[in-house]
Amino acid sequence: MTDLSDLKYLIKLKEIDRKGIVGSRMESTAEHCWACIILADYLMNKYNFDLNKDKVKDLLLYHDLAEIESGDIFILDEKKLKIRTRIEKTSFKTLKKKVSIDIIKRYSHFFKEFDDCKTRESKFARAIDSLEPMIHWFGYVDQWKRYNFTE
Repeated sequence: MTDLSDLKYLIKLKEIDRKGIVGSRMESTAEHCWACIILADYLMNKYNFDLNKDKVKDLLLYHDLAEIESGDIFILDEKKLKIRTRIEKTSFKTLKKKVSIDIIKRYSHFFKEFDDCKTRESKFARAIDSLEPMIHWFGYVDQWKRYNFTE
């Protein structure tokens, strides 16, 4: 596996659609990750949460990487939510076969920490992952009916 092929594969996260709307198109998972990092950075700089900022940003950067294989699991998709852990672990196994060991080591560490949700940083990152879509949808009130969202 070459560095270029690793990077090409990882950048595919831009191609994974979410249910959110950005302008007149679907939001990508990469856009969600970027927005999470921006939101986390904003809140960590505004308030003194005494967190390792680099770790939080890394957790958010890598938290949805398995979606390259599985696609996004929408919060209202009850069937997939019930088996989310199995879907993510299967996707992770596939991802491991497609990128170099260096990337897998780094990704595995952050994937596990985010998934276990035991550290202060992972709890904060998980909260940001849930908060970001809510903030995103405030800009698209006209789309709320599509998913039966309310205030």
